[in-house]
Amino acid sequence: MMKRALLASLAFTTTWGCASTNLEVRARRLPEGAIRYEGELAGPHATFERLVEKTCSRLAASHSAASSEGARPPGYCAGYFYSPEDRAFFINTVTAMLGTQESEQRSCALPRNLLDPENTQEVVSLGGSRPLASERPASPWQPTSFLNQTTREPHDRDLLVFNLEEPGTCVVYGYDHFRRLITNQQDDRFVIIGRVNRDGGISQAARHP
Repeated sequence: MMKRALLASLAFTTTWGCASTNLEVRARRLPEGAIRYEGELAGPHATFERLVEKTCSRLAASHSAASSEGARPPGYCAGYFYSPEDRAFFINTVTAMLGTQESEQRSCALPRNLLDPENTQEVVSLGGSRPLASERPASPWQPTSFLNQTTREPHDRDLLVFNLEEPGTCVVYGYDHFRRLITNQQDDRFVIIGRVNRDGGISQAARHP
């Protein structure tokens, strides 16, 4: 398997007032064929928990630094993978969530080809619901589907969903495409909360084994 080379660089910077953030992760193929991912969030991250912690921190900083509430997306989606060769986790794409904080229905436009992100966008529908506050006070919105609107099949790549609609919070959901499991970060661990059906919708919450 080809070894992935990683380099952190300030490839793209967005400025909100006096604050400067860099959320873009770019991929490019090196002459020897390896793919290099560039960006502050790219990695390598020694553990999955560290990846989530750093990404949450950077996304929350970008979100709070936005010049107005209208400029703030309700959250972000981030693709990630584990490299056995590097024994580390990496972020390969970050995109702002489509939708508003008032809307339950949200989605993310993700590149199919990471080397050509502008021309290979696919929209993944996240659906959305707001469970009763008495049930999940820390998470007023959660995804209810992971459906690729182009193929009409469940999304086929691992994904993290960061809900930032509540000030000062970063609620994280994980999607394991191989097992089609949905998890939610609770305290310092990810707990299984559902399973994606063939139509992309999420079934009843599964019990944690």
